[in-house]
Amino acid sequence: MKKSRKGLIAGIGGLVLFIAFFLFLVYGVGELEWLLDSFSFCVVVGLSAAYGFMYCRLEFSIQKFFKGVKTGALYAGVISFLVVLIAILQVLGEQPEVTGYKTAIALIAPLYGLLLSAAARIAEVWLAPSDEDN
Repeated sequence: MKKSRKGLIAGIGGLVLFIAFFLFLVYGVGELEWLLDSFSFCVVVGLSAAYGFMYCRLEFSIQKFFKGVKTGALYAGVISFLVVLIAILQVLGEQPEVTGYKTAIALIAPLYGLLLSAAARIAEVWLAPSDEDN
């Protein structure tokens, strides 16, 4: 079995396991809407895509783009987490009733970053040139 085919099988297997355990987590929590926040998702995806384009510079290739997105997603998740955490700490004494909701948003952003990074890694493996192409 060729090296690229092994990487593809490992990537698909990892994705299937990741999705299965994520669904198990959602089932255990019981409420899917706790894990959904469109604003955090858009911020993480937007920052990751921007990082992917910056990573390519003038030599754009889709594989290089996904390699940049993979790294950018991790950065975006952490940056989003820190920004929302700072916002929470700024209003902690004034508006304690929104602290729980904002904390949930802060913790969702790194999750989106990890999910997007995993998806970009799988896309990067799928788009890697095979040994047969050389």
